Amino acid sequence: MCQYLTTLEEEISIIWPQKWRKGKMLFLIIRYNPFVLTLLVLIDNLRNYSVDGPGSCEAISLVRFVVTFINNVAPELVLLILLHGVLGTKRRYLALSTSLWMVLSLGVLIPQIMYFQKGTQADAVPRTSDSGFNRFGRGYACSWYMFYPTLKGWESSLRIEAFVSLAKSLCTSALAITIFSLRYRSNRGPLVKVVRRDGGVCILSLAAIRIGLAVATGMNLNLQPVSADTSIGLIVHHTFTQVGLWRAHDHIDILCTSEKQRGTRKRR
Repeated sequence: MCQYLTTLEEEISIIWPQKWRKGKMLFLIIRYNPFVLTLLVLIDNLRNYSVDGPGSCEAISLVRFVVTFINNVAPELVLLILLHGVLGTKRRYLALSTSLWMVLSLGVLIPQIMYFQKGTQADAVPRTSDSGFNRFGRGYACSWYMFYPTLKGWESSLRIEAFVSLAKSLCTSALAITIFSLRYRSNRGPLVKVVRRDGGVCILSLAAIRIGLAVATGMNLNLQPVSADTSIGLIVHHTFTQVGLWRAHDHIDILCTSEKQRGTRKRR
């Protein structure tokens, strides 16, 4: 919230005057998606002393799953676009790196979907149950055992998911280092100033944070509420992503505009 309030002036002056194109939409999704996720968490975890049916609880958890997935993948996509902007190569290289990223993302997403489906098939916990998941008596609306089913039989798939996530972060970091090596290998000036000017500090920081988040998530395979280090990492990650997007939104719009459209604009 502090980061949002301190950058609201820049958002109004830089982002809002822009036309509704891909860069602006991607920025707003990344900037406001955490607020949507926070609202869903509050709906599920606040003691409102009402009782929601299994259908309502399942719908809330489904929306929360989708929002969380967007919350994780959108910053990674921004990082790839930033790397493409720094290198200044053709679109086919961006398409190649994005395709590799999508394949690795599917390797993470598929086990998550299977795990979520398994959870939504669980039965409601009786209101008189002594189970730790029975939260009716404590004022929570959703009190059924759906989002954290037992890990029995799921350890291997979840561990594979964690390794794929780590591999994806390592590949992105290796790509970032390679691109910066190619981009600045002939630079004779003060390298640090050039990297800062081109947003290199932000990009390299994003890559490092991605590795840290992947390691923290892989160590949290009990699927209990996210640990403090993971939560702090997510906050820092989104902050750096928004800083990068101040630079990237114009480049995103250029990438999403066809060569024919750009030629028409130049003739005008």
